[in-house]
Amino acid sequence: MRFCTLEQSLPATWNEVAATLWERYPNSHSKHVLTEDTLSRHVDPNSGCLITRRLLSKVNSVPAPAWGKVFVAGVGKSVQMIEDSIVDPIAQTFTTVTHNLGLSRVMCLRERCVYKWNKDGSSTLVVKDAIFSSGIRGFGAAIEKFSKERYCKNANRAYFGLLDALKRRSIYIPHSILPVYLRHQPRLYLARLLPLLR
Repeated sequence: MRFCTLEQSLPATWNEVAATLWERYPNSHSKHVLTEDTLSRHVDPNSGCLITRRLLSKVNSVPAPAWGKVFVAGVGKSVQMIEDSIVDPIAQTFTTVTHNLGLSRVMCLRERCVYKWNKDGSSTLVVKDAIFSSGIRGFGAAIEKFSKERYCKNANRAYFGLLDALKRRSIYIPHSILPVYLRHQPRLYLARLLPLLR
């Protein structure tokens, strides 16, 4: 099992980011997302939170190393993901928890993203926590390492895709944006990651 924590800052208000998250696909940086379907959506009467479950289909174009191709042979061209989200308008947080349905024996990815108003008052902070686990004996550690590295590289594409979606909504984005700040000390964030295992 491997862990990854990424932090990003989006130069837009939380309200702008929260509204844009529903419209981020399609974009030129996330062409691998084929479909997004809303399975359920309701407002919790007690908390006022918007709770949504979506089914995402993504292209299964894993550029696996030669030793890993045997594990994905015969698999279809797409893989389905479940995304559960909670939008809390009072606390101004937008939280998504995503996990893959397909290829879960080969690699299970559980990701939690929290979008919240940054303390600096001028941007939205994004904190992504991900857990990678593989059930393939003898190859699990290598598959997890490969998947974590690929996830970290793809995080920049997702970031710039969201920036493009913000621009489509006529939100000013400065040109000198630095994407992802990667933290390499997952033990410090273990308490935040453990709920993802449940």
